Amino acid sequence: MGMVGLSSSALRDARIVNETLPVIGFEAGSIFRFEDPISVYGLSEGIDWILEDESLRNITESVPGDPVEKKSVKEVIMSL
Repeated sequence: MGMVGLSSSALRDARIVNETLPVIGFEAGSIFRFEDPISVYGLSEGIDWILEDESLRNITESVPGDPVEKKSVKEVIMSL
């Protein structure tokens, strides 16, 4: 199971919620919103892209089941 769609914050949200979930955006359908949707949404978010020429740009390098360690809300607040 995964998520596929045009450039939107929903792609980022899906990636943040579950880092093992494949998330793919369509570049051709997203160009009407941004000149370079991959830079806006994908470079640092781990979103893969189907490019205009229908090739896949695989940005994610994470291993399924090996989530990135994140601070809890309590840890973030306590560090302020």
